[in-house]
Amino acid sequence: MSGDSLSIPAHTEHYSVVLLKEAGGAFLLQRRASGKGLLYAGRIGLFGGRREGDEMPEATAVREIAEECGVALKPAKLTLLARLLAQDERGVLSLGHIYFSEDLEREAVRAALKFRSDEGKGVLLSPAGIGRRSAELTSISLYALSAFADFGKARAPARPRGLAMLWPAVGARVPGNAGKRRIS
Repeated sequence: MSGDSLSIPAHTEHYSVVLLKEAGGAFLLQRRASGKGLLYAGRIGLFGGRREGDEMPEATAVREIAEECGVALKPAKLTLLARLLAQDERGVLSLGHIYFSEDLEREAVRAALKFRSDEGKGVLLSPAGIGRRSAELTSISLYALSAFADFGKARAPARPRGLAMLWPAVGARVPGNAGKRRIS
């Protein structure tokens, strides 16, 4: 194996999720509906979902965002954070594409917060709010926020913005962060 490619079995489920960041710095996330048999019911997660047909990952993300929060994103506004290949406890293999989109207009955020879908409703959290509510966040949301913080460090190495600095309550639980000095 060359390391440049990975063979994905045909039975793999594909999904795309998006971390949305508004122009003021807060994150638009989704409070998943309760009692509907949905994955992560009642938790705070990312907008997104499964691929339909042979849809490209970006198209899945754009469609899911429109369906779940009413925001019309263009594929060019998506930045890929990570691809995640995982097998769940049922043995189902899935390939996830995790994107972010930043500088979401405040009007779009206001409309998204009023939008209702069968899968949940929008919730706006500041970086401090994410730290306080980290126990409510899905694991994929925590992963995406961590990847976004790392991405931010790569874009602006003179201004470190690691997870432990942005969200102390989350960073303290990240393996390897215990006892590390935080910069104020």
